[in-house]
Amino acid sequence: VGGAALLTIALPFHEFNPEITSRTFPTALDLLIAIFVAVAAVASAVRTNSDSASTAAGTAIGIALIPPLCVVGLGLGIRDFEVAQGATMLFVTNLTAILFVSVVSFWALDARRGHAGEPHHRGRASAPAGPKAPGGTLPSGPHRVTAETPPRLPDPR
Repeated sequence: VGGAALLTIALPFHEFNPEITSRTFPTALDLLIAIFVAVAAVASAVRTNSDSASTAAGTAIGIALIPPLCVVGLGLGIRDFEVAQGATMLFVTNLTAILFVSVVSFWALDARRGHAGEPHHRGRASAPAGPKAPGGTLPSGPHRVTAETPPRLPDPR
């Protein structure tokens, strides 16, 4: 937002084209786009043979969230707070739709697999993967390392 505002101040272009004005107020089409982007991101994230989960998240951000934020910066740069307010409303609407659809979708997929309400790693320990440190593993990134709970040895008595 700050970068867009600074560019707007620095550059002499202050006209609104139809693409900019369409980002100043949320419509049903914007909501549908955010919903479909969230569904595509969830579908990509749950595919087991896919490395495209981060790509799908980046696409969701690039399609539904970045353009309204740029228009917020434009509105602030030319001191048109009505434009900034409308674009902020579109951003919040899109973010809410993406989060809501994603949470509901992941919950529904988990419930369909029979795990709803149950602990996910019964009998297993799960820790974030990361570089080794003297005291153990440092967390980094979204990857998880799962290790089985060690079996109990029979009592020697």
